[in-house]
Parts: sequence; C-alpha cells; structure tokens
Amino acid sequence: MKSTLKQIRELIGAPQCGISYDRYYVYYSNSFINNEIPYIIINNQLRFNANLDSILIDDFIKTHNIKNNCICIEYGIALAGGPTLIDWIKVWEMVGSIINAISVFGGFIAFIDFIKRYFEKEKPYPHAMMDFLYKRNLWNHNELAGLLRISKDDVKLLLKLYGYKWDNSKKLYYIDKNTKKSYVKRIGKVMYYE
Repeated sequence: MKSTLKQIRELIGAPQCGISYDRYYVYYSNSFINNEIPYIIINNQLRFNANLDSILIDDFIKTHNIKNNCICIEYGIALAGGPTLIDWIKVWEMVGSIINAISVFGGFIAFIDFIKRYFEKEKPYPHAMMDFLYKRNLWNHNELAGLLRISKDDVKLLLKLYGYKWDNSKKLYYIDKNTKKSYVKRIGKVMYYE
C-alpha cells in the first residue's frame, strides 16, 4: 500500500483544513478550501484541484522534485470561516483582460472558449496554472502537451499567454526573469477568492 497525504494529516492529528502546502504552491494555494491541492502530476498527467486525501506521497514528491523525500508542511493554522472562491471562469476573464490574451488568441471570446474547452472539467484557476508553469523557465511544448492532454499548438498558445517565447536554437519555450516577474505581479493582483 502506498502512503497518502491524508495519512500525514492523520499522523499529526491535524484537521482536514488545517494543513498548508504553501511552500510548494507559491502563487496559488487553495489547500484550505475544499481539501484540494492546486495541481499534481499523476501517471505523467497534470491534474488540477485534486483531493488531498487521495494524493500519494510519491506523486507529491515527484511533482515538486523534492530531493530529500522530506515534505515540509504547516499545520495548526486557525481558520474562521475562510474565503469563498470566485467562479473560476470569471477569474480567467479578469486575467485575460490584463495580459495578452487578445493578441495571442485573436480575441477575448476565442481565449475564453479555449479555456473552457480544455479546462472545464478540472476548473483550474489562472494562478494555479501560473504556479505550475513558472516552476520552469524552459518548457518543451511536446512534454507540456502530454502533461496537459491538449494539442501541441494549443500548448504553444498557453505558453505565449504566460509570457514564454520560442528559442529556436534550443527548440524550447523560455521566459526571462523580468517577464516572469511582470506577469506574476499582474496576475497576482487578480483575486480568486472573496
């Protein structure tokens, strides 16, 4: 039997909503909301908003490239009611209006249709996508297409949306530090909870 994150919670005696994995999710953390984790890679597929209780410790370690097999958590944080998430597509609409969605997708409606087409099932927030993408400064669009289960051409659009550019010599998409910082600042201003 493989150990799960739920077993960690039970071992330390923390309540369902009493553990934070914020060290691993820099730009988006909803671990206190609905007992979900922003994303995890399982069987080479990226999953958004996965239930914490079902996540294997091995998958968490692989997803976050943890070298020493030691997961750092915070627990015992007092909560009083907590935030309410804003509808995920409304947050995408707000983000799309402040970054280059119109130029990348040829229009705002095309952008929203793209987001709904690929992400309606798991409903990731743009902040969770940013958190995942910005773990790397270089992306192979073929690899990312496999992880997201979307076409290579549409992965290219998604990378461009988040500020990545094509490096023909490396055959990879890259983002520089200043561009990433600018996007983090702009997207970070958009609230995903009330």
